[in-house]
Order: sequence, then structure tokens, then C-alpha cells
Amino acid sequence: MPGMGEAAGVGGAAGVGGGGRAGGSAMPTAGYPGDLEDCPSPQRVCTCSYEPSRVVVCTFLHTLGDQAGSGSVNLTGVTCECDRDRPAAPEDCDYTQQFTCAAYSPELEDCYCTTQAPRSEADCPGMSSFHCAEDMPMIGCRCVVPIL
Repeated sequence: MPGMGEAAGVGGAAGVGGGGRAGGSAMPTAGYPGDLEDCPSPQRVCTCSYEPSRVVVCTFLHTLGDQAGSGSVNLTGVTCECDRDRPAAPEDCDYTQQFTCAAYSPELEDCYCTTQAPRSEADCPGMSSFHCAEDMPMIGCRCVVPIL
């Protein structure tokens, strides 16, 4: 869907979940406006607050993002909503390579279409290489610059 807002940060776990309902989360249950049960997982958008304050991309199933297990961050609040304007599947973007998510496993979460995503190796300049979070279909694609 052209014109969608860009999300901050991108997760990078391999594997694609089929969407659907998240069950058994140990997350606080307060703060979920709307009915998330009927919300496709790519359209779930969450905001988390922490003590001490951190800027972390969080999702419904990954509320601590990359801070999980660090022991130095306490989750103090979670607000999730269903954004029906976001794509529900890779095919909702002009090209599947544009379908980018904050998390890819065990479910696609907090997804959006990014027009800046490369579609092939030819779109990656210089020494950068073409990489996708998942190859069938190609989603979450970007150019990766090697560290020399």
C-alpha cells in the first residue's frame, strides 16, 4: 500500500508465522483498545514503556524487543491497537520485498510497506548485498553493508 508510514526499526529473525491470534503471552492485559483477537498479526501495532526509559521496538509477542533477558529493563506498560490501514499480507504492498515487519517469528508483527526496499541485488549499490528476512515470498528486503 503506497503512502504507508514507516515504522522505526526492523526486527530480523528468520521464519514467517501465519498470522492469527497470539495466545499465552505473559504480557499485561490492560491497554489493548479494540479487539486484537480478530486483528491479523501484521496489523497489530504496540507501544511499550520501560523503567528506566528506553527506546525499543516492541511487538505484541516481544514486549522487551532486543532488551529481553538483560535484567536491566522493567516493562511498565503496553498499549496495542489494530491498524487496519497497514498491510495484512505481503501481497498488500506493490512488491512483496517492500513488506517489512518489526518481528517475523513466530508471527509477522507490526508490518508496513516501505517504498525504499530494494527488489533485487541490482538495487544494492557498491559492496552492499541484497538480503531478505524471508525468501518465499521475499519480504523484509534491504541492502546490507559488510563490516570491513
